[in-house]
Formats: sequence, structure tokens, C-alpha cells
Amino acid sequence: MRLSGSFGGFLKSLLRARYRNSIVSYENRKHFLTDWAEYAPVTVSDVTEQIGNGKVKGILKTMNLKEDGTPLLAGIASHQRKIKYIPHENISGTVVGRLKTGDYAGIYSAMPGLDVSHVGIIIKDGNRVSIRHASSDRRYRKVIDQDFQAPSQIPELPSSSRLNRRSQGLQCRFRLFVKIAVLKGLWLYQN
Repeated sequence: MRLSGSFGGFLKSLLRARYRNSIVSYENRKHFLTDWAEYAPVTVSDVTEQIGNGKVKGILKTMNLKEDGTPLLAGIASHQRKIKYIPHENISGTVVGRLKTGDYAGIYSAMPGLDVSHVGIIIKDGNRVSIRHASSDRRYRKVIDQDFQAPSQIPELPSSSRLNRRSQGLQCRFRLFVKIAVLKGLWLYQN
């Protein structure tokens, strides 16, 4: 999308990224973040392994299928997909340093049927790395830029935190994230 030369070009790129065959409908929407690189045309590339530099884990998941066998999203077929992510213990200053402005990052979710629990866009300004995301924190409840640091630099959240229970790592595909002590893994995309 950052490669678009005009607003019209941006809208076309957005349709290609978010909808199969650029057809806007519930059935054609790429509901899961990993869908963005899975379906043609491929408008993003998975850079999780490049960013993780040998510290990546993978897990085979059945997308859109809860533990009880029911779908997360009605009317959307379930399908198997290998999800690659950087576990929280492997997210270091070196890993954060490999992120680029415009990368989309996803917080890997251990929840059955789901790839990520939250997404954001990486913003780099000199030595400062932030993630731009829609915060659900009561103090903000809007899009904010938060400092992004290696987990060892982030204070722990209470164990009752919803993200502490569900987030396991960072997925780097378009490339993304947030200052969340709960960072358990990262998944990244590059557009």
C-alpha cells in the first residue's frame, strides 16, 4: 500500500490485500491476518523467519474452528495453516531492530482457530520503534503509537490480563505490534 502513487491506487491495493479477487463481500474477505499472504494476488510477504533469524516456531492450526468444533465466523470454511511466529523469549533488541516502518505485526494467539489476537503497524523514527494500533485500553480507546520494546524491557501485566492468557508470540508478516508486556510472540508481514 505504501507503493501506491495515488489515493485511487491505494484503494485498489487495499481491495487486493483485504478481499479475494478484490470483490468486497463477507465470503471474499481475508478474515485472518495470515489470509493476506495466503490468497492470490499475494500483496504481502511473510518476513517472520527473516526477522526472527532462526528463532521462529511453527504450529499447524485449523483456522476458524474453536475447541468445541464450532466456527469462530459463521459461513466461513475452516482450513489448516502453518502459523510461524517469534516466541516472546526470542524477541530481543536485535529482532526489534530488524523491523521497518510500515511492517504489519500480529500478536500470535494460542486460541484454537485464530492466528493473531491483535495487529498494528511498526513506526521507526531514529532509534525509537513504535507500534501504531487501535488501543482497547480504557485510557485511550483510539489509535495510538506505543513504544515497542523487547519483552525483557516491558513491565509485566497482571496474569489475569486477557492478552497474557492468549498471546504467545509475535508474527511478522506484513510486519506490526504494541507495547504490551504480555508479548508472547510476534508475526510479521511486509507489504
